[in-house]
Amino acid sequence: KRAAWTASKVVQFISVFLIINLCVETVLLVNHSLRGNKLQQGLGDEDHALIRDIRLPDSSRRPIIFWIVFDEYTSSDNLKRNWNFNNPIDSILRKKGFFVADSATSNYNYTLHSLSSTLDMQYLKNLGNHSIIGTKDFLYKWQAIGNNNVVKLLNEKEYLIENFSIYDVEGSPSHVKPEYDLLIKLLIDNQTLSGRVGMDIGQNLPTLLATNKGMVDSINKINRYAALAASNTSLLNSCLAVAKAKRNSVDPCFFMFHFMYTHMPLIYNSDGSLDLISSSKSFAEKDKYVPSVQYANLIIDKLTDSIKSLYAGKDFVILLQGDHGFKFGEQDPSFDRDSPKILYAVYCSDNDYSMWKRSISSVNSFRILFNKYFHTGFPLLPDHAYMLYTR
Repeated sequence: KRAAWTASKVVQFISVFLIINLCVETVLLVNHSLRGNKLQQGLGDEDHALIRDIRLPDSSRRPIIFWIVFDEYTSSDNLKRNWNFNNPIDSILRKKGFFVADSATSNYNYTLHSLSSTLDMQYLKNLGNHSIIGTKDFLYKWQAIGNNNVVKLLNEKEYLIENFSIYDVEGSPSHVKPEYDLLIKLLIDNQTLSGRVGMDIGQNLPTLLATNKGMVDSINKINRYAALAASNTSLLNSCLAVAKAKRNSVDPCFFMFHFMYTHMPLIYNSDGSLDLISSSKSFAEKDKYVPSVQYANLIIDKLTDSIKSLYAGKDFVILLQGDHGFKFGEQDPSFDRDSPKILYAVYCSDNDYSMWKRSISSVNSFRILFNKYFHTGFPLLPDHAYMLYTR
């Protein structure tokens, strides 16, 4: 208060402060560049050590592969235990000729971590049970999933990759908007003043001058959920269309379908009509989960029947699974026991399921598939489920 500050002194102070910060950041950038620090630290198999010496044998057998993920779809026994709901999906799939692994588990309780592990056929490094993860860790897994062992091996066998998932893979970007595209942007923006203001109070700005804030918020939420439902329907139709378009392809296809019918926000009634009073956190709305599962069952029934009809007489596989189970809160007694429980079923057109077991975990899924069709001899890994905390 006593100093006789002038505008020129203020400008001088700010200039020196910014120059010092710029110099510090430059030194850190050069240091990281020289040391070769990569985003891919702590991943599953970034060097592809598992498949480095694997050469898939020449054979006429190259089955068409459908990998269908229903995000957050839990197992039937978990639905019975926590919701007292007798899910008919296992018996429905068995009648269609599927092998149902009714004791299957995911290896992690977050999508990117679970699917990175599944597609690399390896556990992720440096992550144990109850490890704490943050935005940077999600970015590492987003980078990893794009360059994975499964797609690399299938490319060697000249498979066409039809990617309708929520992430890109190397050489085959997603046909839909990837869910995690904003991660890199958020890592920067969330550290700025404007980014922090947006996170803390930004959601209130659109209704700041509204005379009835509650009504405006409700209308905005309804519009968002209606747009989400339209996007889900469009994705399903696109998946069916590409399956139909590729049925006579000379080269086999690896179809990657990822659906969000059982993922938060839970917006569906059992008949597919919309329940527009929803929360953004699934563990806060457990009562809305069963209707979403019931509607997802209708989608699964339609989708699997369509694929079987389109590819009748061809050699094909359908891997159908949840990426992880229902997202119980970390303090919920069911968090450790039931979060990894997933729907898992496989259909092989040759009806040979001798390699699949009821207690499979996702990390072994493609190991079994490659062993069956390409005789790779991958040993199966012990089944572990690591429940992660986010902070």
